[in-house]
Amino acid sequence: MGTRLSSGLWTAAPHLRLLNDEIVNCVMNAGRLLVSFPPRHGKSHLISRWTPPWFLGNWPNKNVILATHTAEFAEEWGRGDRDILDEFGDRIGISLKGDSKAANRWNTTQGGGMVATGVGGVLVGRGAHLLLVDDPIKDDEQATSVVMRNKIWNWWRGTAYNRLEPGAAVIVVMTRWHEDDLVGRLLKDQLAGGEQWRYIRLPALCEQPADPVEQRLGRALGDPLWPARFDKDALLRIKRGSGSYFWNALYQQRPAPLEGGIFNRKWWKWYSVRPAKFDEIIQSWDMAFKESEDSSFVVGQVWGKIGANKYLLDQIRARMEFTTTLQAVRNLSAKWPEARLKLVEDKANGPAVISTLRSQIAGLVAVKPQGSKEARAQAVSPQVEAGNVFLPAPEIAPWISDYVEELSGFPNALNDDQVDATSQALFRLGGRFNREVRM
Repeated sequence: MGTRLSSGLWTAAPHLRLLNDEIVNCVMNAGRLLVSFPPRHGKSHLISRWTPPWFLGNWPNKNVILATHTAEFAEEWGRGDRDILDEFGDRIGISLKGDSKAANRWNTTQGGGMVATGVGGVLVGRGAHLLLVDDPIKDDEQATSVVMRNKIWNWWRGTAYNRLEPGAAVIVVMTRWHEDDLVGRLLKDQLAGGEQWRYIRLPALCEQPADPVEQRLGRALGDPLWPARFDKDALLRIKRGSGSYFWNALYQQRPAPLEGGIFNRKWWKWYSVRPAKFDEIIQSWDMAFKESEDSSFVVGQVWGKIGANKYLLDQIRARMEFTTTLQAVRNLSAKWPEARLKLVEDKANGPAVISTLRSQIAGLVAVKPQGSKEARAQAVSPQVEAGNVFLPAPEIAPWISDYVEELSGFPNALNDDQVDATSQALFRLGGRFNREVRM
């Protein structure tokens, strides 16, 4: 972090060295830094343990305020920071005042010092040249409480932010819990013309290798953030144990609305035993433009209809090259011969797939999408809200949790391929259909 006080006793992983560089840059430029991080990946140790001693080691006449989810937890960090300066301060010409016994409030003889407090705590009488907020939300109970979220936001606007000294730097680092958490509100405020932040999002498993931050880390798609501590298998076990909702929020830093957006979680109906007979069975395909590590998925779904009710019966989803996509269409068609109509979105590889397979597989129909993705989803969402759309239970379709998360998070989810295939199918089964037939 600097030359006067080194964190060399603590070996930092690449993502922590990246965060270290961002912290230094923020402090040196009186910046505003916002970082979202998965749990147990070292952020608090760097932010709350090493940053205050480094800052005061370089500017002992200035003040640090550290806030975290509880006063007790903040006091632990404050005590550790005080002890670091007490032990090593004489080497860099810094000493603590003799009355600096309290873990949560202490001072240097040069006029600076530190306050460690819980979010919501009183900060009267102390300004901040460096304001650190580390995980203001303790757990799911706090995250899902609008009262608690409002309390944190009001504390931020009415107390913490008003303690900033001229030229102060502000750093907020947290694990995402909810789309309306402190990070979510700060980003929303930024879009409305408020304080401008440098936002760094570090998912546990890489999702977008082309992202500039990921370029700095050199991660490929699916690579873990800290493989020496949590390898990919370990993270996938966590995903299975926590479920897609908490995984996407806590580990991938992509919280979705608990209820859902256009598609409310509570609207879906479920089945464990598939009906024996359907009025109609169709396929619905959303194709990718290319195969690459950051391309969209190819999705093929099978839907059945009984009266007004629609059932998602099967799905394949993967990043595929063109020839693999052709074989996937063949395979799904062989598995579901009763699905005579096969809807293929007339974009990306769709036209080429139809052209190649039209003499081999009957019923391929090109569908020209009308309107935006959001408009198409909104057009079919009343079928879901009315309770006419049934999904396979997780015990018979383990992939369904990711499906629900994508649709619940839409249009803010990372991917929308399952949404597009679903909208296309429900549009047809609901009686509204725009198509171009290619024989």
